[in-house]
Amino acid sequence: MKSRILILLLAIAGFSSCEKTGINNNSILVHVVYNNESLPYADIYLDVDSLGSPMDHRKADAKGEAYFDELAPGRYYLKAEGNVADNKQAHGTAIVDIGRTGGFDHSDITIYTE
Repeated sequence: MKSRILILLLAIAGFSSCEKTGINNNSILVHVVYNNESLPYADIYLDVDSLGSPMDHRKADAKGEAYFDELAPGRYYLKAEGNVADNKQAHGTAIVDIGRTGGFDHSDITIYTE
C-alpha cells in the first residue's frame, strides 16, 4: 500500500514539473528602431494577415520595446508607427513565423522604420 502511494506521489510530481506547451504559449518581443536608435513610445500593431485591421496593439516603452504573448502558432504581420523630429511620422513593417515547431517559441524581432 505504501509503495502505491509513493508511486502516485512521484507520478503527480513528475507531471506537475513538466513545462506546459499550450497552443497559445508563444511570444514576440518587438524592438522599434529609427536611424539606428530606439524609437520610444511607437505604436505597434499585430495581425495575422497584411490586409485586415490589427488584432492587437501595443505602445512601445521608453526603450522602443513591446511584448506580445499568448499567441497561437502562425505567421504574424507587425507594423510600427512613431513620431520623430519635426513631428514627422516614421513607419516600418516586419513578418515573423512563430510556434511552428510544436513547442514554446519566443521571437525577438526588430522593426526598422523610415
